[in-house]
Amino acid sequence: MERAQIFVIAAVIAALGLLGARLWLERGTTDVDQWVRETRSGSAPAADRERGSIEAEAAKGKEPKARGTDAQAGGGPARSDDIAAAGAARAHGGTSLESGKRSDVIGAPPRPNADAAEPNQVADKPVEAEDGLLLSVANAQDIDRANVSNEVEVDENGLKFTDDSQLVYDNGSVHGDAGTIAFSLEPQWDGKEASDNSFVQVRNEDEWSNRLQIVKNGSYLRFILADDTGQEADISYKIDDWQPGQQHRIAVTWGDARTALYVDGRLVGQNTYAGQFRAEDAPLYVGSDYQGGDYVGAGATIRDFKVYGKVLPYSRLAGRR
Repeated sequence: MERAQIFVIAAVIAALGLLGARLWLERGTTDVDQWVRETRSGSAPAADRERGSIEAEAAKGKEPKARGTDAQAGGGPARSDDIAAAGAARAHGGTSLESGKRSDVIGAPPRPNADAAEPNQVADKPVEAEDGLLLSVANAQDIDRANVSNEVEVDENGLKFTDDSQLVYDNGSVHGDAGTIAFSLEPQWDGKEASDNSFVQVRNEDEWSNRLQIVKNGSYLRFILADDTGQEADISYKIDDWQPGQQHRIAVTWGDARTALYVDGRLVGQNTYAGQFRAEDAPLYVGSDYQGGDYVGAGATIRDFKVYGKVLPYSRLAGRR
């Protein structure tokens, strides 16, 4: 009899246990259903909606998308390892993944600053106006800034100089320690003519030293630099095959006691000088010479005239026509 009572009591306890488990499961299902309805209707807390959406996407095998302010700021999609880290965090009582903030997840690395330089990367420096450009002469506004402007015609084709033209800019337009002058030239004359035309002069009247000249001297294009000792560094290039209306690109450089002349993208000559070139106290004549000088005006159209306060590299000058 005692054994039968024991069986009865055990059966009652088992039945009560099954009943309790069923009630617990039904309550949990109801809570989940209610939470899903609240999420869809928007009445659930934002953090729960966010977590639920991310977990649902992960459960379907999709890559969850980052949400909230981080995504708007360019944070990009959340990574699958973030979701795994979020699950680990919840399993250990840690912070859950909310609002797409990966830095809140235990085990996830902090989001890098998008503006920060990578290791061994040099931060960008402020860029000077076109590699140290000191002066550009290309249009009527540029002409208006000149100290003297006589008989210079400006149109869409460039600046047209006659033999009597004069265009003069302030002292200091050219740096003596190093520099580059570059421009395109379309002559009205034949290269064989015995004329002497000035394209560039950096000099004071009647001074032999501290002088820079780019000129046509007979059938030669000449780049002359005279340092503070009066010693000339001269590069001459024969242009007897130049024709009227034919455009040519001319560039000269000086610095580190060396001069160079480029014609139509080719380095055609180099020279050296021993002293210093001090140009800061001399005016710049474009397409002309000072009145009473040895040369007449350019007799040509000049385009894209630029002065730089540095020696432009060979790669910037070679091949430029």
